[in-house]
Amino acid sequence: RSGVCLGAGAGGMLSAETYHRQLLEGKRPRPSLLLPFVPSYATDRLAERYQLQGPRTTVTTACSSSATSIAYGAELIRCGEAEVMACGGGEALSELTFGGFCSLQVMDPFPCRPFDARRRGLSLGEGAAVLILEEKERAVGRGADIYGELLGYSIGGEAFHITAPEETGREEARIMSEALQDAGIAPQEVDYINAHGTGTILNDQVETLAIKEVWGEDA
Repeated sequence: RSGVCLGAGAGGMLSAETYHRQLLEGKRPRPSLLLPFVPSYATDRLAERYQLQGPRTTVTTACSSSATSIAYGAELIRCGEAEVMACGGGEALSELTFGGFCSLQVMDPFPCRPFDARRRGLSLGEGAAVLILEEKERAVGRGADIYGELLGYSIGGEAFHITAPEETGREEARIMSEALQDAGIAPQEVDYINAHGTGTILNDQVETLAIKEVWGEDA
């Protein structure tokens, strides 16, 4: 009844790159270097270590992977498929990731400055975080320290372009509006918006349009 759902992007690509480089150099790389290459590797290891035998899923939706995994985990609890879900994600730097973003010309030589007139792009990093989700009554019943409540969510996609956002921001606005409706709260009740905030010209412009469409003057 306890499961795990993690988000992943390039997964353990760095380990696979090490294997490939050693192979090209005529060495005999360890086959175990290829294990983390599968995006579900972290999900499987977490489930194995803590004997989480409930639903097990890995989500790969680029930058939204971890957020999507949290929403999906919450839905599994809502519909009674699980009692507890470990949700979140992790990402490690790799040459593929670094080279890919460099080729898109969206790297800022200075620290990322989203929504700043001087913005020039993003800063790459790596990290991991996991949230433990469960129904509120269950958490209260076991005396858990409750740090937050997930009220609602929405998931969608523009089906527009693999890297560039659609210029109007209407789909982003629709998805945020649906999340508010699912949560049962009005836009005016929101005190903080955690924006994507990549610091790229196009994304910042479109995200600003979407936020203003949903929150109006409050934006």
